[in-house]
Amino acid sequence: MEIEIKDIIVGERMRKSFAGIEELAASIAAHGLIEPIVIDENNVLIAGERRLRALCYLKRTSTTATVFKDLSLLQKKEIELEENIQRADFTWQEEVAAKLELHKLKQMLHGEAKQNSDNQNRWAIKDTANALGESSGTISSDLQLAKGLAAFPELLKEKSKTTAFKLLKQAQLRILNSEIAKRIRSSE
Repeated sequence: MEIEIKDIIVGERMRKSFAGIEELAASIAAHGLIEPIVIDENNVLIAGERRLRALCYLKRTSTTATVFKDLSLLQKKEIELEENIQRADFTWQEEVAAKLELHKLKQMLHGEAKQNSDNQNRWAIKDTANALGESSGTISSDLQLAKGLAAFPELLKEKSKTTAFKLLKQAQLRILNSEIAKRIRSSE
């Protein structure tokens, strides 16, 4: 159902930190509200406070909501907690692969930015960084790692993205040093 945001009652909530609201707002602006907020029959918010705050940030006056009726207080709290606890973040492997896929799709749509050329309206790493609310350095590292996983699948077993990236750089350096040594030997 469609509801006026001013009519939604936000009571005491479990979540106290609201980092990333601007990024969520940008996502909603670009793609719409994928998952509606959840309210009860009295317009009391059950789940979706971050989404609601992002909509307010966008100065939206109404939104879609799923209405749950005849719930006990315990059931309402259970839904609020389940939505936040059961949600699973990407693994680092899934995260870097998804970023690479997004980057490639945007380049297909807008064209790939090239070094030393007019890149107006072409998609670059900085554009992916802006779209995801991350630094260009982070996106650059993540894209390198995602591409490196194809060449070094053993990195998939690493527990952290940071460790995998360091091992990727070490492997690349070994290969480079080996190639330089081979060229030096062949030129003697």
